[in-house]
Amino acid sequence: MDMVQVPAGPWTVSKLFAWWPEDSPNRYELLDGELVILRPPRFAHQYAAGTLAFLLRMHLGEEGPLLVVGPGASTYDERNFVLPDLMVVQRPPLGEEATWENTWPPALMIEVASPSTVRRDRGIKRRLALEHGVAEYWVVELRRQQVERWRAADEAPEVCRDAIRWEGGAVPFVLELPTFFERVRYGR
Repeated sequence: MDMVQVPAGPWTVSKLFAWWPEDSPNRYELLDGELVILRPPRFAHQYAAGTLAFLLRMHLGEEGPLLVVGPGASTYDERNFVLPDLMVVQRPPLGEEATWENTWPPALMIEVASPSTVRRDRGIKRRLALEHGVAEYWVVELRRQQVERWRAADEAPEVCRDAIRWEGGAVPFVLELPTFFERVRYGR
């Protein structure tokens, strides 16, 4: 496969979409006008995201909010475009097709952090999400076996190691973290 030639910046969302190579195995994000190339995720990352998606989907049921499994495109403005791993969004108005516009903002956005992404996930991606109306933002860290929960007014994360409780559905979603991390680690 030929190497993809990346044009020089400055970058905008419009420029990114016009350039995006269709056959690239990589994903791309735009953070404050800077192009970030994301390699395909590791197995553990995808398995964790899939397991969490399954548990959330079972919890939300048929009438609750909608789960969007990543990469779910979130365009904040012309300088910022991200691909979060999971998002829980509101249902569209009755009779309307679901779109990014009528389901925004997410009640919950989740990133499963990789060693190469954890700094961005905790930093700029968290800041952008909360500044643009995301109610709650989680960073799931497989190596530390913890989840950092952020809300808009938080100056520091709530670090959860035993369980995390999300109040965004009809009934609370409770994730027992030791069980979740053991399931992900050993493929159960």
